[in-house]
Amino acid sequence: MTLSTKYLNQVAWRTYFKGVSINSYATSTSGAKWDCTVYPIDDNDNGANPMVLNTSLFVVDNAGHIFSISAISVGSDPYRITVSDDFKCGFAPVMGYEGYVYMSAYKGYAPFISPVFINRLDKVARDYINHIEKSIFWANDPNGRRIPFTSILMPEIPNYRADIVDENGDTFNPMEDYGQNPQFEVYQINEDGTYSNLLLGANITRSLADGFIDSVLFSGTGELITGYILIKN
Repeated sequence: MTLSTKYLNQVAWRTYFKGVSINSYATSTSGAKWDCTVYPIDDNDNGANPMVLNTSLFVVDNAGHIFSISAISVGSDPYRITVSDDFKCGFAPVMGYEGYVYMSAYKGYAPFISPVFINRLDKVARDYINHIEKSIFWANDPNGRRIPFTSILMPEIPNYRADIVDENGDTFNPMEDYGQNPQFEVYQINEDGTYSNLLLGANITRSLADGFIDSVLFSGTGELITGYILIKN
């Protein structure tokens, strides 16, 4: 995937939200869910023909309200979906105006649509989406991931270029997500359940062919340790 397409939504087709009805009301821990009918209105849009519609996608209405798709083919209707108000905007998808069904750019980590598509929405949509994005950026700084390990002498990332699984069970690629100048820390779990930063040195091996990181091996303590490697930018 080139830089020119990496941050563009590979699926983003315009639609009108029709027949919007409540599926379940909001609770103290989750937003409301709404049933609605969507269909592509321009076959030239990304993912419109053939239509791409599944539960890994999101929708954004004309006012910038973002919902995840939690069910498709509701009532055996291939155009009927259930959307979840994950950000608790408190509103149903706006009917009668253009919105989008889309796949998050890059790997789907963040449920946002590229600015080029926002231009077709109401002018208030950009401000609404921007305030959500900024809140998430602040909340996730410095956006680190924990890579767990159990009872080993020397923690390592044996293949920095390959997909690995973090502490939450999410798969990611260190090279793609953190580049060639990441920061590493190693933490050990203590008997009382707390963690200590071990301040271990990192031996980074780079390829002679391209100079990119191949592997990372941390000096040990001389004993078996359990904890996690923290990688961040």
